[in-house]
Amino acid sequence: MIFSNEINITPKLAFAISLLYMASADGKIEQEELTYLSTVLHGDTDMILQADKYIKNAMKKGQSFTTFLTQSNEILNDTQKECIIINLVDMMLADNDVDENEEKLLNHIIEIYGFDKEKFLIYQELMSKKNNHAVFALS
Repeated sequence: MIFSNEINITPKLAFAISLLYMASADGKIEQEELTYLSTVLHGDTDMILQADKYIKNAMKKGQSFTTFLTQSNEILNDTQKECIIINLVDMMLADNDVDENEEKLLNHIIEIYGFDKEKFLIYQELMSKKNNHAVFALS
C-alpha cells in the first residue's frame, strides 16, 4: 500500500483514481462518464470522493499522473492493471466522443503498466461497436 497525499492507495482506490483521471482527461466530466464511474464502482460514493481528494491533493502538490501510475504499478497485479485499462477504454467511449487527451492518457497508462498497445486496440474496437447503438436506428 502506498501512502501519498495522506491517502492510503489500495488497488480499488487506484482503479477509482484512474477512472476519474480518464473522465476528466478532456477537461470536462460528461454525464455518461459519471454514470459509468458510479456503475463500475457499484455506487461507492466514498471511493469516488477519496479518488477526487487524491487527485486534488496531487494537483496542489504538483504531482503528475505519471507519479500515480508509477506508484500504482507497484501495488497492482497484471490482472488488476488489465481490468483498469479495459474499463478506461470503455469509459473513454461512453460519451461516443474520443478526445485526443483521452487517447494520449490511455496510451500513457498502457506504456507505464508495461502492456502492448495492440492488445488494447482490439478491446477498443470491440467496445466501440458495443456502444454504437446507432446501428439500430431506423433508416
